[in-house]
Amino acid sequence: MKTNFKVYVTLGLHVNFYHSWRGDTPDEAGFGTDMRVIRGILDILDRAQATGMTARVYWDVDAYWTLQTIIPEHCPDILERIRARVSAGMDEVILGPFNNGANHAATPDEFRAAVTWAIENPWGSGLKQQFGRVAPFYRPQECMFTTGHEALLKACGIEGVLLYYSLTPFNTLGAFLPPLPLEDRFNPLWFRTREDQPPLVLFPCLGLTDLFEFVSLEDLMLDLHARQQRGEIRSDVLVHLNADADLETWLPVRLPRFLRWFPNTGGIEEYLRVVHKYPWAELTVPSAYLADHPPRREVLVRQDLADGGFDGNYSWAEKFSSLLAWTALERSRLASLRAEVLAQRSGLDLSDMLWEGSDSVFFQRLIGLSTTHFGMSTPIINEERQARALALLNNAAARAEAAERRAAHARKATSPLPKTTALYAFELVPAPPRRHQPIPEGHVAVSLPIVLPSDIATVRLERTSGAPVPASLTDVRVLPDGRKQCHVRFVAAIGGQADYDYRLLPSAAPLTPPPTLTQLRNRWLEILFSTQSGIASFRYLEREIGGPDFLKPFITYKDGSRGVTYLTAGFSFRPLSDETWDGLQRVCLRATIPMRTHRGNYESELLFVFTLFDALPYLYVDATVRYAYTPPTDVIHNMLQKLRRLMDLNWIETAPFQITPCLDPPQGRPLRIWKHNHLGITAYYDLNYGAINPRNRQLDAFNHQVTNGWVAVSDGQMGLLVGQDASTLASMAFCPMRLRQVQHQQVLSLNPFGSYYGRMLDYQHLGGNGIGARLLTAFSGALRPNGPSYNGQTLRFSLMLAPYAGDAPPDRIQTDAGLHFYPPGAVIHHAPAGIEADLAESLRASCEAEARRQRLIDPLPLSPPTAFLCNPVSGGVVLVWDAPPGNLATGYEVAFRREDETAWQTRQVEATTRLFIPGLKDGVIYHFKVRALCEAPEQGRVRCSAWTAEQIGIPGATQPTTRWKGMGRLPVGALAHLVLLSLWTVIRRRIKREIS
Repeated sequence: MKTNFKVYVTLGLHVNFYHSWRGDTPDEAGFGTDMRVIRGILDILDRAQATGMTARVYWDVDAYWTLQTIIPEHCPDILERIRARVSAGMDEVILGPFNNGANHAATPDEFRAAVTWAIENPWGSGLKQQFGRVAPFYRPQECMFTTGHEALLKACGIEGVLLYYSLTPFNTLGAFLPPLPLEDRFNPLWFRTREDQPPLVLFPCLGLTDLFEFVSLEDLMLDLHARQQRGEIRSDVLVHLNADADLETWLPVRLPRFLRWFPNTGGIEEYLRVVHKYPWAELTVPSAYLADHPPRREVLVRQDLADGGFDGNYSWAEKFSSLLAWTALERSRLASLRAEVLAQRSGLDLSDMLWEGSDSVFFQRLIGLSTTHFGMSTPIINEERQARALALLNNAAARAEAAERRAAHARKATSPLPKTTALYAFELVPAPPRRHQPIPEGHVAVSLPIVLPSDIATVRLERTSGAPVPASLTDVRVLPDGRKQCHVRFVAAIGGQADYDYRLLPSAAPLTPPPTLTQLRNRWLEILFSTQSGIASFRYLEREIGGPDFLKPFITYKDGSRGVTYLTAGFSFRPLSDETWDGLQRVCLRATIPMRTHRGNYESELLFVFTLFDALPYLYVDATVRYAYTPPTDVIHNMLQKLRRLMDLNWIETAPFQITPCLDPPQGRPLRIWKHNHLGITAYYDLNYGAINPRNRQLDAFNHQVTNGWVAVSDGQMGLLVGQDASTLASMAFCPMRLRQVQHQQVLSLNPFGSYYGRMLDYQHLGGNGIGARLLTAFSGALRPNGPSYNGQTLRFSLMLAPYAGDAPPDRIQTDAGLHFYPPGAVIHHAPAGIEADLAESLRASCEAEARRQRLIDPLPLSPPTAFLCNPVSGGVVLVWDAPPGNLATGYEVAFRREDETAWQTRQVEATTRLFIPGLKDGVIYHFKVRALCEAPEQGRVRCSAWTAEQIGIPGATQPTTRWKGMGRLPVGALAHLVLLSLWTVIRRRIKREIS
């Protein structure tokens, strides 16, 4: 029996200078940390090489942000040194995405561009262009992967992928696979996410924190080799470490001499030394190891993958700012698709504007996909990054919408509808799900914003052929000039030979206010509402899909030392008496969530409008959620104080519309999650986590599904699909979930546009001592509650609830859910006198602008800004604050003075909540204050709020700060366990050496 197997080690460094918790300056507040650490790593590698060691690593680098934008200007020496090592054959470079993007939620065109442009691109920043060669392996940014990437990567010439198979909550695969034999875990595998996908080579990786699970790299190597010697492992093995290149743990920790024995403190220097200590160990790189060690086993992982909190999308998809950014991204996609449809109808070429070149909407959206714009820090990203993300993505959306308006104008000019006496003549413009795809055939609930003359009370809708269409007027609001802003709601057929031309005419029917209903019913659905639970019963074809526990919104808020879950204080019915209905029924419910805390009493408000059309088997929900504002008293920051800000870290969970369907899977079969990604692929995964690890039978939170429009859950006989609407609010993964086991029965709750929190997933089925997982949970900035980001915010979203029979959602329901996600636009060919608009969206925007203008001129009190904080830096200060409630501030006035002076200097800024004041003298005490401004142009005056309380700042000084409570409790037990375990293993190794 062969026993001379070897333990190979490969060290991978992920280079990305564009961070969510640091800014864009070449100092420790930005990418200066990256430059310092990477130069230190290169120095260590060069020194080791000079002493005769084999010191080789591999690098993956994002092309756009790092290679193209930052390194050439600020640290070209780093590029030259890595390039020299690659050219000499010591190191190798593998592929990272061009855009550093959340590419598991990319369209096919976006994903292909992210991969191919990472290799070579028109701007010369491709890895092959920079380094001469690149190994055909792909490390997804944040390990984000979805079904269909296999085929696309293969088509781009990529043979393998790197993903974390970890024992800590910085993980991708650990909780989704039963324990593999060690000789498989520590070797390349074949990998795919569905049986019809081509397999990729998988390199399972460990993070640096994983080393604590084995005590140290040396202990892991010794254990693997001992198993080789005993015949338990009958092959070579590969310990594959991969981590961000800016981690301080790559560099040696400065310790007193008597503590230098402590493992995992020597950085990459320690790893090199340990590998060269043993004749049976060897340093390698992925391509060299794969050449002699092809994969022997295949694994199938069906979840959509990401290495964030709860082994999924938690760290990017669930914070409030991420919802705003992703909605802007989806707006740019939707407007681009509708603009292209209109351009084709009118013979207009919008390719340059929408799709081609670095100024196009497509390119701006591609770089806007950067994971850094959404996380992974929680509960917020730093405000510099957030401002840049929103500016980039809102600009992409605005340019796409401008292209859509241009195309609509051209359409009206080239294909005018016949003259009409109708109030409105409009043409629906459905969008395909992706570029170069046909318009799907299905049905959609249209909600068309319009403005009616003051003398029009009721309307009727018809096709241009004269055929009547049931239509309703909803959401009626009287404008100051007497006109009415409202929505026309009707069901439209889409695709095939559908007629998209409609006319809206005055109706002679009298205005009959609808009743206040407590029940909605059509031939498929029956929903009973109640003041106790909101929904008392939700039935589909006589089967109960939801009971009194179906709808249960809540907020979890820390009161004292524990989190308290606050539920709604009942529901009340609100009349919709100003609406007219034809072909639908509606119910409006209002609820509050009162929070009685030791800090005070606070109340959040929820408003749900449920709409059921006669012709569709779906329940639509329009939600408005106004979260209470609780005073922020916790200072959060990274190691640089210029990014400090005030928050209330007592917020833990938000569940604005939690639903728990009544599902009953057969004995032995888990519930199944169905998901649809942006490649157009529908796939599933089973909630079989308890069979892999009993400790994961119940999960406090998980989000393992990219949601291009919808997600569904099924017990095999019955399911429920939940859809989102990109024109209202969207997320790459909009529906977090919670799994419970009740009397051996799985119970699943879905939390659209909310965020759960709790215990991370468990990995004890993989062995390890649990120390690394406990340390990472305590110290990681990516694993904190997202709840604080919702403090004082308002959410508006639209859901489609579609029960169905069977396992997978039927194709018809999937299509209609896609049409709800990307609803059709409308070209306004004719409108009442005085209304100028090419698109219905333009009407919506003008009405919203008018409503805001009215709020500005109303004599409402203007509150001062909140959460005002002064962050001194060298030669100045950075002031941050929160906008006052009510969305009334159009700008701010900042005042400051030296303490030894009485005169205030002032500066006015637009509606920003951050201001850098340079030119101040270090060491001098200054006073600062800010107030909100509200400008009403029609009145020719500016209203001012009261000033905030003064803040004192000393430029160049360190401000006192509270501990970031979001860091969690120091794991003293885990640290003590680590120290004792490390000491014992060092002693044991020395005893063994003496004996041998």
